[in-house]
Amino acid sequence: MNRCSKIASTITFIAASALLAGAGAIFSSEARAERAFPLKTERGQMAFIALPDVLLNGKPERLPHSVRVRDERNAIVMPGIVNGRSAVVNYLRSPRGTISDVWILSPQEAAIPLKPVPGMPRPAEPIDAKASFLN
Repeated sequence: MNRCSKIASTITFIAASALLAGAGAIFSSEARAERAFPLKTERGQMAFIALPDVLLNGKPERLPHSVRVRDERNAIVMPGIVNGRSAVVNYLRSPRGTISDVWILSPQEAAIPLKPVPGMPRPAEPIDAKASFLN
């Protein structure tokens, strides 16, 4: 004896599909376009010359092996993907003074100014603050 009718199963499947489609629209990439950055985050123009060597606002800098580089979608990227490119980034320094985290910014994120941290001077903004991830 069949306890579930095919009609009830079909209606349940359609309802679940409609809920998942609605959830996908709510959590789309546009809805999460603004990322939250730590308070002591700084902004600059970073040129990935040959990792671990980079130019940060025109000055040579060396990234530690433990650095985390995230792209515009907040995904951690491998060094070979960013080598030879330049981007506007937010970065965070460790207590030792080395750069520990780098976020490559989208043009929309680069246009939003960083919130000032009380008691901490902000570095000068890069000349080309609206440049995006260049190839």
